[in-house]
Amino acid sequence: MTKAVDTIVCPYCNSYNVITKKKAGYVIMFSILLLGLPLPFFKKSLYCFDCGKEWKIQKNKNTQ
Repeated sequence: MTKAVDTIVCPYCNSYNVITKKKAGYVIMFSILLLGLPLPFFKKSLYCFDCGKEWKIQKNKNTQ
């Protein structure tokens, strides 16, 4: 069985030169300082190398 690969396209310039970035938010830094353990809250976003825009990933509710 093969898994389909979704191609990500920049909505601003229609480039395929896009990566997924994970950003640690203030919650993780705060939890490390208080608890000594990071809590798994990551903000995922996409970044386009061609136009330099960054945007959040939106979940598709109509996925089958």
